[in-house]
Amino acid sequence: MIISEKKKRHNSIPFDPKAALFVANRFDLVTEESREKVKEHILATLAKCYPEFDTNNTVFFSTKSAKRDISANPEYINDNYKELLQKLSGLHSYAMERRLHVYYK
Repeated sequence: MIISEKKKRHNSIPFDPKAALFVANRFDLVTEESREKVKEHILATLAKCYPEFDTNNTVFFSTKSAKRDISANPEYINDNYKELLQKLSGLHSYAMERRLHVYYK
């Protein structure tokens, strides 16, 4: 669906499947025993339905622990939150670089 919508627009930037970030938000609600199985299911489902899916573009994020850590110390960012912020920053940089490349091409 995404690809067909992009093809309809003549002046748009071509669809790039690498310019995506999948966030499994509130992953802390999944029981500890089920997490690995749920992760595998999510990654397998995305691999089936998203072109050129890369598992590195997926973050399993715990809002509960991020909120807990921030309320304890507003200056502290846990590793899970850092990973999300780094991947968002990387995605933004990639998208901006791609956009500049398309416009100057």
